[in-house]
Amino acid sequence: MEALKKLWEASEEFFKEIEISVSSQNSGQKGFPVKDDWEKIVAIGFFTALNKMKAILYLTNPSNNQIYFMESTSLARNLWEIWLTLAWLNHQDESKRDERIIQFHNDSIIDQEKLNQAIVGETSAEVSEDAQWVKAESQRIKENFPKKKWKMPSKFELLEDVVSRDERFKDSLSLYYNIIYKDFSHYVHFTWRTISEIKLSPIEKEMIVCPHQDLGFKCLDISCGFFIFITEISNNIFKIIPDENFEKLSKDWLRIQGETRGLPR
Repeated sequence: MEALKKLWEASEEFFKEIEISVSSQNSGQKGFPVKDDWEKIVAIGFFTALNKMKAILYLTNPSNNQIYFMESTSLARNLWEIWLTLAWLNHQDESKRDERIIQFHNDSIIDQEKLNQAIVGETSAEVSEDAQWVKAESQRIKENFPKKKWKMPSKFELLEDVVSRDERFKDSLSLYYNIIYKDFSHYVHFTWRTISEIKLSPIEKEMIVCPHQDLGFKCLDISCGFFIFITEISNNIFKIIPDENFEKLSKDWLRIQGETRGLPR
């Protein structure tokens, strides 16, 4: 519990500093002013990550009477996937980045059209204007782009690309993929491991499950780490906080993260 509490407090402090910086920069306005599709993607990705990180901090707060460590893993994995998509799109070659943005757009449209077709087919629902637009856009994509140009790589392939371009993740490809994407899947989905590792609350009449505190620590450890990376991508564009301040905040959190590794959880 000591390690979880210390890491949670450091993560909460970092998060609050980012929130204050965003609020100060926006002066009451919603979001950031964006100039192109890339900036729009980064802005939406950042604010989505901000909401998810706030929820993760709530769910992993060691002072809460109810402990929602297992529930926070799905948010943590999703936060990692936001970082993965942004990091993959964030190619130093702008023309390459623009190609990936088109690929990201096209893949999403094709997937939405498949979903729309399934809904109409199953429910006989009335086709909306949005659904008609998606259908037309999907058809245009299929006619103008070969499949390899609109099909997004797998999560592992995205990660391979990011790791090849960022020295910080060197030799960590399998680690991140297995711990975050695969390991957390056992809690996102209902598996035998989930049943084996959790227990019902010993408190009479409380219908909750109690995963081990290690899960809360791992979730917080991973979540704030990747929230920092997402904020870094956003900060490079929108200058949410001065670079030196952001570097200090990140280093302070990383220092405490290191200190907590050997503490009782």
